[in-house]
Amino acid sequence: MNPIQEKRLVINDLDNKIFELFRQRFEISDEIGKIKINNSVPIQHDSRREQEIISKLQESYPSISKDFIESIYHSVFDYAIRRQNNLG
Repeated sequence: MNPIQEKRLVINDLDNKIFELFRQRFEISDEIGKIKINNSVPIQHDSRREQEIISKLQESYPSISKDFIESIYHSVFDYAIRRQNNLG
């Protein structure tokens, strides 16, 4: 196996780990959605919380583009809200 193939195997493993963490995150988000439904709390974006998360990640990972972090997490938040809305 050449060095590029070896590195790609490492990337494949990291991709699997990333998506396992996303799966866990969405499971917890679904639980929050169920709590909201049971307590008649609207399922909607919480802009303040979302910005706190994005800002914290941008501060913690300065070597990663702020725009990239923001783009990824807006997609994560949108998907989580869609999932929560489909629970009811």
